[in-house]
This record gives sequence, structure tokens and C-alpha cells, in this order.
Amino acid sequence: PELDIKTSVWSLGEKQPMTLSAEYYSGGAASGLKGEISTFVRTTNIFEGDQFADFTFGNSENVEVTAIGDVMTATLNAEGQMTTTLLSEYEADPSRLYEVLVDGTVFDVGGRANKTSEIIPLDTTAAYVGVRARFNSYVDEGIAPSFDVVNLDRSGSLVGLDDVTYSVNRIYYRYNWSYDDGWRW
Repeated sequence: PELDIKTSVWSLGEKQPMTLSAEYYSGGAASGLKGEISTFVRTTNIFEGDQFADFTFGNSENVEVTAIGDVMTATLNAEGQMTTTLLSEYEADPSRLYEVLVDGTVFDVGGRANKTSEIIPLDTTAAYVGVRARFNSYVDEGIAPSFDVVNLDRSGSLVGLDDVTYSVNRIYYRYNWSYDDGWRW
């Protein structure tokens, strides 16, 4: 099966047309088979593409599925296609980066699921701030840490940093070790 999704970046509140299609191994259209399209929205902190792969976006490293969209089911038409439209309305935290997972499934005559999927960036705000440390996992005492900061729109184009404010916080860890029939902290 194949998913044909017209828009490469989805925006909130817009209708998103998509088509699920399938062919038999012999090349003919898989008409009359059951098709299903399901969508999920998840947070991410990584921007797609190699140019910004080592930047972190958003305020959390946790990736979580935040919304489960509709599951659309239909029989594939004479051309072996199922076309539907989804309205991309989701609750979004403006400090997070989101993407939509679109799963397409065509069930063959025996009921076996044949799957395909696409990941579509979801545009929820005008720009996204990404940070990349210029050091490894820690900074030696007395050395000033430095960072690269980018501000991008969801298609990956640079946006000015004029209206961006950010802060870097120092976190202190102090562990209290004790011995009481074994070391503890």
C-alpha cells in the first residue's frame, strides 16, 4: 500500500486530504479490499533533516503520543484507492514540536494487514527555537559553556531571533551518601 498526502507540513485547523492506494503483486488495482487510515499526534524534540539533527527543540526530552485522531475505514474503489480528509485540530503546547503519524492499512482477501506509514510535521506556532551545546555532556569548572541557537519555521527556514528570549540554567546536584548496612544515597 501507499499513502499519498498532499501537504508536506500540516497546519492546525486545516483540512488534510490523503489517499491510501494498493495494488496486487500482479499489478492490478486492489479494488474491493478494506482500507483503514489512522492518525496519531506525538511530541518530538528533533527537527527532521540532517541540518538540524543535533539541535534539541522544545522544553522536554520525553516523546509522548498526545492525541489519537480518527480511524477512517472504507472499501477501496475500482482504482484501488480510498480517499479521505482529516481536519487537523489538536491541543498544542507552543513550547513543543509536534508531528503526525499517519498509518495506512489494506487488508487482503484473507484478512492479512499490509501497512504503510508517513510522518508529517505539524505546524503549531510561527517559529521553533532549537539549542545545540558546543560541549560534550558536561563543562569543566571555570570554562564558560556555549550554545548554538536557531529559530526555524516548521518547513526548516531560518527565522530571526529578534523576539526570542531564553535562559540557560545551572543545575547543581548534591548527593548525600550514607552507610547503613550498605551504601545509599
